[in-house]
Amino acid sequence: MRRTLLLASLAVVASLAWLLWRGGSGTERRLLEPGAPESTDSSSAGELRPGDLRTASDASSARSAALERLGRSSAGNGSAPTSLAAPDALRFRVVDRADGLPVAGAVLTPRGMREDESPLVADAAGDASCDRDRLDRRAVLEVTAESYALALVGIDQRKLDADAVVVVELSRAAALSGRVLGLPRGAAHELILATSDVFLLQGIRDEKAGGESRQWREPIDEAGHFAFDGLPPQIPLYASWVAGRKAGGRLQVEPLQLEPGERRIVEWDLAPSCSVVGRVVDGTGNALADVAVELRLGSRPEFFHEAPDNLSARADTDEEGEYRIAGLKAAEYVVGLPVVYDNEPIPQFASEGHAVSLSGGELRVPDLVAYPAAYVRGRVIGVDGKASRSAFVVARLDDVSAYDESDGQGNFSIGPLVPREYEVAAHPAGSTEIASEPVLVIAPVDDLELRLLEGAVVTGSIVDPLTKSTLDGFAAIHQSGTKAAVLDEGRGGPRFRFGALGPGHYDLIVESTDGRVGIRRGVEVGEGERVDHVEVPVGPAGELRVTLGGRTNVFPRVHVGEVTVPEFSKLGPGAHRFRVPVGSALVELVERDGSISPLRWRTLESRLVQVADGETTVVAFD
Repeated sequence: MRRTLLLASLAVVASLAWLLWRGGSGTERRLLEPGAPESTDSSSAGELRPGDLRTASDASSARSAALERLGRSSAGNGSAPTSLAAPDALRFRVVDRADGLPVAGAVLTPRGMREDESPLVADAAGDASCDRDRLDRRAVLEVTAESYALALVGIDQRKLDADAVVVVELSRAAALSGRVLGLPRGAAHELILATSDVFLLQGIRDEKAGGESRQWREPIDEAGHFAFDGLPPQIPLYASWVAGRKAGGRLQVEPLQLEPGERRIVEWDLAPSCSVVGRVVDGTGNALADVAVELRLGSRPEFFHEAPDNLSARADTDEEGEYRIAGLKAAEYVVGLPVVYDNEPIPQFASEGHAVSLSGGELRVPDLVAYPAAYVRGRVIGVDGKASRSAFVVARLDDVSAYDESDGQGNFSIGPLVPREYEVAAHPAGSTEIASEPVLVIAPVDDLELRLLEGAVVTGSIVDPLTKSTLDGFAAIHQSGTKAAVLDEGRGGPRFRFGALGPGHYDLIVESTDGRVGIRRGVEVGEGERVDHVEVPVGPAGELRVTLGGRTNVFPRVHVGEVTVPEFSKLGPGAHRFRVPVGSALVELVERDGSISPLRWRTLESRLVQVADGETTVVAFD
């Protein structure tokens, strides 16, 4: 009896040892995108590829030798990873970007997590897992660990193999501290670090064009000291300061870029050294006294209907029409007459602003010609013949725009404006209607009527060309022959619907969850028409990975002929993924040209590439 029990115990111990050995040599699956072939070379099985990463860093995707060794050592017999997760679980592995070693204790928090749920915590091997049902099909997780910078992980469960491991690389966090000299007295100050400087130049905060903009704020004490911890390394950071709700300015022209684990100390001096002088005259050249002049940060003359964040200074003209604004730091400004602000008198004059660049000393700017303030006033009417509330009405003169929002009776008033010819149109607020036809008017106008138009609708499905069955996927639409950005995107699934379309021809672009892509060109849509049951078949496709090399405020666009291909699944800032039909594609690197309404883009670089079936082509703009 004792011998039987002893043999049974030895068998149990042997089984446990075999299971542990199996777990230690398990395969770490790459996160393969649809159509990407698995390597048949045993020497590279289990290696980590750029496609594995979903971090918020813009750093290079090159792997260190240690990280490659980690990937190769985990290749083996196809068993599950070292964690004892259920077979249908989502598996994550968190490693150090520099040396490839596991990061124990890393916390993975799904965005939108309920209060009664707990985040995932990586074990000693850097592994964490959860049931697939816990996360949405497309989910984002925030990954944190002591001494590391925050990472964002975006996953699409439909594109993950059952035994795939999502590998997350964390970079050592950086720190920045120092002092700001010459701050104005009497207000609480904050220092802002941001991944984009668009909000500073244009008075827009948290601009999210083509990527997720992030900000870090810390107070500046009375002695000018500040300190930041937990900053992401190897990402350009723009530094600026604010006083309460009023904008201060940029602290240096070039962005900061910290290295992993770096603790940098800086000192900025805001001692004013610049001034602006000029004169305000009327249309006949006569000087105007007691006229307010404004100076705003930025490089474009825009109209505002409430005090903009970038308002820097004001001054009144003297009897000779002269004004002088001193105590300015070197920066880009716009000088002009005030516009309508809340709870302030309506201005009597309007002028065209002048952009000035201050680098030191005193600068005289051209005369500001003050015209009697003109207004464009009228009413917005909906398709039903009733007043349209909250419509966005824009009056455009070249690259400068003024705007107003219609009230409950549909009334609007845009100004003060310089007496010129303007293009005016009304845009509905979130309805099935579309913008009114643009009209040209010469300000002032008091009785302009703008009628919104009925929007057209296009519906259809993603289909397999052979079986004619519908497929899950994503769809986008944009106007034909324009190389313009995609107008709208579907919500996923086998069927799509696009509404509020104007008359014209449209291209439909779809991507099925198995990685195939289809394009349907030239779908004709009449005014207010409904076009149903449009089928878009999918075919072979490859993948384009576009990297920006740490560049900020620039974005990639991919075109197949005259069709703009959308980015249905994003890899994060600095790295972009596109599924493209087999053949040639044009990849452009673009930036905003500075206009706000409408958005315009300037092409910096372009490359023509060939896309093969199931292969990944990397385009690096370094």
